[in-house]
Amino acid sequence: MQYLSHNHVLEHFFESVFNDDLIEQIKLSLTQPGCSYKRKKDVAQLISTIKRSFQIRSETIAFSELDALRLTLTKFLDVAPLVLRLEEYDTSLIDYYTNTEVPFSKGTAWR
Repeated sequence: MQYLSHNHVLEHFFESVFNDDLIEQIKLSLTQPGCSYKRKKDVAQLISTIKRSFQIRSETIAFSELDALRLTLTKFLDVAPLVLRLEEYDTSLIDYYTNTEVPFSKGTAWR
């Protein structure tokens, strides 16, 4: 239940964090000295960046939840203190979480 509660809170931020990151990527591309809105190649590159950021599901466009989760965790979680606390508790946990399949979801290990 605690996991689901944390996940629900994280999902609340997914879309805004994902959109903010995509906007920053586009702004960075647009402000590159060699970028020109008049060059078809440059505009096509922007379109490609946007396309890679979204997925098509059942004829609707959605953002990648995995990317949104990664971005949200990166933005709001300071990993260093978490690693220290895990190591204080049990030095084998970092290795375990890095190399072991997640039992309840059959998800791949975090690498």
